[in-house]
Formats: sequence, C-alpha cells, structure tokens
Amino acid sequence: MRNIIILDNKAYIRSKVKEIVSDYDINVYEAINSIQFFNTLAELNYKVDLIITELNLGNESGIEIIKRLKSKGVNIPILIVTTENRKREFAKSIMAGAVDYILKPFDEKLLLKRIVGDIEKGKTIKKANTSQAEAAKETNIKGAADIKKDNEESKNISICMITIFKTVEEFTSDIEKEYENLTNILYPYVKKILKKDEGILRLGLQSFCASFYDISERTKEEVTHNINLLFSSLKEKNHLFKDIFIACVFTDYPKDGNDKKELIIKAKDITVEKINEVKKMEKR
Repeated sequence: MRNIIILDNKAYIRSKVKEIVSDYDINVYEAINSIQFFNTLAELNYKVDLIITELNLGNESGIEIIKRLKSKGVNIPILIVTTENRKREFAKSIMAGAVDYILKPFDEKLLLKRIVGDIEKGKTIKKANTSQAEAAKETNIKGAADIKKDNEESKNISICMITIFKTVEEFTSDIEKEYENLTNILYPYVKKILKKDEGILRLGLQSFCASFYDISERTKEEVTHNINLLFSSLKEKNHLFKDIFIACVFTDYPKDGNDKKELIIKAKDITVEKINEVKKMEKR
C-alpha cells in the first residue's frame, strides 16, 4: 500500500485526486494547510511515497513548504499541481526540490500517469533522514486487527486524544519547535493522569493518543477534568503555556469507528471542532 499526501486548500481538487487513484493500492491523506500537512507527515512517520501540493495556498506558499521539507532532510518526491503557470514559479519549484509540475485544470489520465511515475521515482530517492523518521516514531497503539481481536474479550474500547494548540492560521518552524518543546514537558504529566506506563502515542506534533478498555463515562470525565486542571496549573506556573490551549476528547469502538484509523480520524474531527470554537471565541 502506497501513501500520498495532497496539500491543497480546495476540497474539490483533493476529492478529485482521491477519485483518480481510487482503483490503485494507494492511501490518500488530505491537508488544507501546513499545520495539517506536517502533522499528517509526522503521524505517518514520514512513510509517504509522494507529496502533491499546490503553490497558491492562500496565506501560505507551497514553495516555502517544500524548502522546509528539504531543510529537514525529507526526500519524498513532490509533485506540483497548480494554477501558477509562470516559468519563474516553475523554475523556483524545481530548484526548491519538486520532481514534477502539472498545471490546473489537468487531464485526469495524465495526472494519474504522473502520480504513478513519481511514486516509482521515489524508489530511487534516498530515504528521509533516519533520525528524522525515528524522532517522529513513538510507541504505537493497537492496530485495527488488534482492536477487533480484543473486542472479542472487551466490548468497550476507547481512544483518548489530547491536543495542544495556538489560535494561529499559519504553521511556522518556530511554532513547530514550540509544540515539540511543550509536548515534551507535558508527556510525564499526561502519562501520570492516564495511568499508563506505555502505549501512549505521540500523534504528530501536537497530540497524544492512548487506548483504554472498558472505561466508564465517569472515568472519561475525570480524565478530562484532570487534564484541564493540570493545564490550568501549567499556564499559571510556566509562561511557555501562556498562549496555549488544550483539548481532550474520547472516541469509542464501535460507535465512532471500526478500527484504529477511523477512531483517530473521528477524534481529530472532534478536536478540530473544539479548536475552531476557541478561535471564534478569541476573535470576539
């Protein structure tokens, strides 16, 4: 199974790419901005065969994102699919590290051919820096097969996701470093509250994720309450947390999903809703 990330702020383009490769053994992960993109990349432990990106991303530049990738030693092939038809932008993209460039509107057969071809190119490209990939890897939670197997013995399996965030629109390298530092500080506290010595996954740059068995609604409420109390205390005592917010959500098998991926996606969706609510409140 191959993995592709498409970074484009237009939903219909992301959907079209998924449709084009639907008959192939390819997983397509979507991102609308650099925050989602770098989180997804980290969640996949940099095991991505192709990145497809637009150059015009509203407030962000696709070329700058490519440069950031290359500065990290990430050598995943990059295909530009863009409305930008100036030769200067084409040259800048190739110089930044893209391997291919297609203009919108695109011919679907041509795009499919390029996607398959660029994935093959990736086989000859040196793998991303090992230390970079290892830094993104953490202890994994149970996969879909394990969840289904355990469900025979335990009917109530839940996933808890804890996410820190700032009310910003653009994901910069400074924010990336800030999140990394803050999650390192938070980890031992989260470990203590969740009462888990292992099985806590660092999900991307901002989140922790852990699985529970037969957890009651009351225990969920207690965990959420304790996480919020901890964070309030940290905000008072540590200036690094001054402008940071936290969200703690639970998803349950089988109500919210049939495997790990579906449970995490649902948890992420709920988290995004909470983040948007905070952003709206901050703008008032």
